[in-house]
Amino acid sequence: MRKIALLVLGASAPRIAGKLGAAFVDKDRYSIYVHVDAKQDLARYTAEAGSVANLRYLETRFNVFWAGFNMIKATMALMDTALRDPDNKYFVLMSDDTCPLMSPGAMYERIVTHDMAWIHCWPVPQNHIFHYRYERFFYMDSKFSNPRWFENEERFFSDDDAQAISDLTTLQARGKKPLRQLYAGKQWWILKRIHIASILQAYKEDEHLRESFRFSAVPDETYIHTIFKINFPKEDTFGTQVYDDFTRNPKPYIFKSREQIDAAALTKYLMMRKIDPNAVELYDALAGPTGLVAVEGFEGIDV
Repeated sequence: MRKIALLVLGASAPRIAGKLGAAFVDKDRYSIYVHVDAKQDLARYTAEAGSVANLRYLETRFNVFWAGFNMIKATMALMDTALRDPDNKYFVLMSDDTCPLMSPGAMYERIVTHDMAWIHCWPVPQNHIFHYRYERFFYMDSKFSNPRWFENEERFFSDDDAQAISDLTTLQARGKKPLRQLYAGKQWWILKRIHIASILQAYKEDEHLRESFRFSAVPDETYIHTIFKINFPKEDTFGTQVYDDFTRNPKPYIFKSREQIDAAALTKYLMMRKIDPNAVELYDALAGPTGLVAVEGFEGIDV
């Protein structure tokens, strides 16, 4: 049996995640794993998602911060859990505000038939800002150090933060791990079982590389991509499978209605993200009763 594991990073769109779970109910083809940000109330999240039996919530949870390494930890926890099922052959990383642009059956056939990795990896030039994000030392995984807004009273310094600063100091003395080449790309991907096993092994065994990215900035756009290209340098890939719009503010743009969507821009993607958490009607309009995009002018996905 060849199943597809949907790895969902849950943050603020439980109703959309519930819609996903209700649509992808074929347990012979799909497994769905959800990591809910530890800053969120899990009971509230699951209640708003609804009683969807095939949504499997991870017990291990991390406080996920924009630009921080805890995003990677959450992703690795999803990968590790999904890998325990030997029937899972393909792994799709997505956020909980993502809407499929194909029916579950059509998406399954597209992924399994192509049997390739969907990941965008590009070599980062030495003087590029992404190199500075790796070479310099950052600590984004706390409310006191993250650039996103939090109440002043929430920005206290915890014991975990003290340990992290100690670890950062140790790494500064050691230095970042030299890389022959840094790679970057969109956070969202579809990978095969062999890729997931290889990335997890590197995460668990290469402590120097892991710590070097732990104290970098925005590692979700570089860490997995770099390991992938190091371990599979000649692998043919498609680009990312998820559409989002960085041409409008806020970036990425948050969609609330069909009128805000350019159908022509969707034609090379399997999914789109940044659906407003409360726009379940938009999700229904996009997916439709047959699971096909119901946006005027959309003629199907061209890969």
